[in-house]
Amino acid sequence: MFIAQDFPPTRAECGVIRIPRLSPIVRGVIDRPGFSFGTYMANQPGGPTEVHTWIGTIFAELRDLELRLLVGQLQSSLSGTSTETSRHV
Repeated sequence: MFIAQDFPPTRAECGVIRIPRLSPIVRGVIDRPGFSFGTYMANQPGGPTEVHTWIGTIFAELRDLELRLLVGQLQSSLSGTSTETSRHV
């Protein structure tokens, strides 16, 4: 369970990264010893699966965070303040 007040962003542009849960069946496959996301994604068994969608969602969240951080840096540069001292990404 996620409670937003327990995880306040350190900067306004950071926001929240949401990583959805996998179904119990897929989680069981991933938790097996020797499972490799890289191998799984390279083989693409039977086309897109729940794992592909899950990974795509996480990448989209990380891209969104990166863009927000870049916009924050740009805004800081334009206003003449530095974010280098508070940068903990």
